[in-house]
Amino acid sequence: MRQIRIQAAPEDVFRVYTQLGGDYGWLYMDWAWRIRGWIDRLLGGSGLRRGRRDPLHLRVGDAVDFWRVEDVQPAGLLRLRAEMILPGRAWLQYQSGATPEGDVLLQQTAIFAPRGLAGFLYWYALYPIHGIIYSCRFSIPKILIVFTVVFLSSCRLVSNTTPTPIPENNSGEEDPFIGIPNPASFYCQEMGYELELRETDQGTEGICVFPDSTECEEWDFLSGSCSVEWTFCQRQGYNIQAGEDTGVCSFPDGSTCPEYDFFIGECLPPQ
Repeated sequence: MRQIRIQAAPEDVFRVYTQLGGDYGWLYMDWAWRIRGWIDRLLGGSGLRRGRRDPLHLRVGDAVDFWRVEDVQPAGLLRLRAEMILPGRAWLQYQSGATPEGDVLLQQTAIFAPRGLAGFLYWYALYPIHGIIYSCRFSIPKILIVFTVVFLSSCRLVSNTTPTPIPENNSGEEDPFIGIPNPASFYCQEMGYELELRETDQGTEGICVFPDSTECEEWDFLSGSCSVEWTFCQRQGYNIQAGEDTGVCSFPDGSTCPEYDFFIGECLPPQ
């Protein structure tokens, strides 16, 4: 395992690796990332054209080029799940944290679960390129990023039905969005509305279309920022207020509940 200590504030380190992708790029050998994106397009994938929803901030479910944010925690964790066309499943994770000595320990981990022989051939064929891209130390202000590979080799065969071990969330809080490919899309469709994917200059956007033909960007809808009359909260007779990732449903006794939690039954109105 390779890791590095950085003389920088933890929030500065976190800010750098959560701004990767999109127009900002991937810090090192951007041309190699672009080639991988072109290959993905040729195979029927999205390539790099999705970009980012926001150049500065990430939330669970966001697209980042051909990755999907599976977990992001301000304490120092970003886990991306690969959505490019490949013979297996893959994750890219950044993790950082302050040390007792006052600096920051930063790790970057790639996890790949090959699917059959093609998966192993794919990994070993690209291993030299991955070694160059990920093991090289590339410099940005007060930041150095290095790479740690966690590869599920033939010593532990992984099929496409075997869960791939990923680092645990030690924050003590359970993220309701983990395990949902895109909670905003899930919310829109499970409410019975139509979801349309549209290409924009910023990448692919999910648009929730309602029975009266009005529409709202899927994340704005989940956060209660638009079309509130179609939200689960409002349709149950309560009031919703806009939130950061999910709206907040208010009940007559003054108590509140996150809209997504209310929708999936994790939070109920007072009896």
